[in-house]
Amino acid sequence: MLYTKNKLISTTISATLILSIMIISSNFNVYQIVAAQNANATSFKTFSAGGYTGQTFVLPSGVSFTPPSSISQFNLLPPAGSIIAGNWSFTVNGGKLQDFQWDVQHLTLNGKVNGTFSITGVSNSTGEVPPLSVTKDIQLSKSNSTIFKANADLNFNGKPSFNDVPIVLSLLNGKLINLSIDPTKTEGLFTTPLFGIVTSLKH
Repeated sequence: MLYTKNKLISTTISATLILSIMIISSNFNVYQIVAAQNANATSFKTFSAGGYTGQTFVLPSGVSFTPPSSISQFNLLPPAGSIIAGNWSFTVNGGKLQDFQWDVQHLTLNGKVNGTFSITGVSNSTGEVPPLSVTKDIQLSKSNSTIFKANADLNFNGKPSFNDVPIVLSLLNGKLINLSIDPTKTEGLFTTPLFGIVTSLKH
């Protein structure tokens, strides 16, 4: 029993450290890339991007998760683990965000669809994200990087769950995206960023 408990604690600490390192490294890379973007006079105010997202969450044996009461019908983390996978896209026209979509399915490790999650109704978008960016227009740098923030409506299983949630999206070197969702506005969900792969980028 003691061995199992220590193993669980060790696994949890290791997972937390790995996530922390990933987040710190990701945020540092965002700062470097966007700082370079601001120093580069060449940028595009009209562009579009799209791709897919996929993340795996595996819990140690014997650990369960109870989702917030407001979305109790959505089983976020079954005991064995889960995969969140889907597609995303957005268009920027003249420095203004348009047509933002983030649609994913929540899958158990045996392939069962356990629910859906989507972001719709994005508003108040701006490229001004101090100290990384000071321009209100959303711009794509010559190195294919950008950052912007907005408020978004979140749906679970096709039903509205959270409204006007602050989000920040970073696109890095035309290859990766990093989406941060304010956990204080989602009952403690989304404490780590969501990541995605860029498969289409046009300007």
